[in-house]
Amino acid sequence: ACPPAASGSQAAEVWAKLTALGATPGYVDLGQGKPEFAPSAAAVSVAQVALNEAVPSQYSPVAGSPVLISAVRRFVERIHGAAAAPGEGECAITASATEGLFSSFFATLEPGDEVIVPEPAFPWYMPQLRLAGCVPVPVHLKASEGFELRADALQAAITPKTRGLIVNTPHNPTGHVMGVAELESVAAVCREHNLLAFADEVYERQTWGGHQHRRLADIEGMRERTLTFGSAGKLFCCTGWRVGWVLGPASLISAVIRIHSYTTYCAPTPLQLGVAAALDAAPDDPSKEPFTQQLQENAATLTAALEATGGKVLQPQGGYFLVLDTGPLGISAAEYVDILADEAKVVAAPMTSFYSDDPDPNLVRFTLCKTRETVLEAAARIRAHMDMSGKRARTA
Repeated sequence: ACPPAASGSQAAEVWAKLTALGATPGYVDLGQGKPEFAPSAAAVSVAQVALNEAVPSQYSPVAGSPVLISAVRRFVERIHGAAAAPGEGECAITASATEGLFSSFFATLEPGDEVIVPEPAFPWYMPQLRLAGCVPVPVHLKASEGFELRADALQAAITPKTRGLIVNTPHNPTGHVMGVAELESVAAVCREHNLLAFADEVYERQTWGGHQHRRLADIEGMRERTLTFGSAGKLFCCTGWRVGWVLGPASLISAVIRIHSYTTYCAPTPLQLGVAAALDAAPDDPSKEPFTQQLQENAATLTAALEATGGKVLQPQGGYFLVLDTGPLGISAAEYVDILADEAKVVAAPMTSFYSDDPDPNLVRFTLCKTRETVLEAAARIRAHMDMSGKRARTA
């Protein structure tokens, strides 16, 4: 599905066009973050059994299947340590992390509250906040600063009405992974101004190049004010299963569960049981996962092709995506993706759709969560068709 318009009808039109192109025979779709891999074998095996049984085919408890809640607790403790593991009443299973965000905004915020949203951003944040009656306040992440979330930029955006802050690491769409120092500076702002933090960490297992995911909730003074969002879809290549979770203090999670009960009520029970098995089967070290290794290989392959044709790649540190700066080519992102689709039959996304206002006009997002065959074909087409030296006159 296309993201809702982040910056008006023009953005919606761009996504509708890209989605249609990506589904057209003969095109290579690197626009949507839709994996081309089978889900976790452990998840599928357990879910298939559950689908044939009576009890697992009915509603789970609203808070989630106790089997999955326990598996989330074990997973967090194994990966992040005993102190990070959610306690009793500190985990809610939702029908995707997206629904978890929606329920959390409605549960913890009041109409008129301001929430800081670093941009570029996942295009659902702002529409969901507006539906909750809140006022999203964009703070721009600069490519020249590695897309770091700077404390001085946050301080400048804060007003007496500021209630919360969205933090996304690893970041969609830029691939930036926040380090400890960056997280600590953000945490200091949250503590100073008594802000809630909405920590979207759905790509936590997809990091490479020496970068490691660190949880915002684990920074001193943040556990009691942070809701952390996880996604089985992103972890295990099952985005259609719609199973996610929200972790946080029991007082906030109970409010999230109340709103969740009036939206989807529960995530699909058989799939919750499958996800529990996948969490237990996941290796301790995410760099050992074949999917993460393939993301890194895909990033290297695309980088080589894009830079061979004159572009500048802003190297991802994790997540599903890679960003190209078209500035050195002398054309905008919108012009580049049009030429890319028309001549190379490769689909990518101009990042203007990830801003609510004043977008960087020269950034393009490419998706990495594709098979080697798909990425190699896209790279070959880019090398064959995207030498821009003879194309600038066309766009002048």
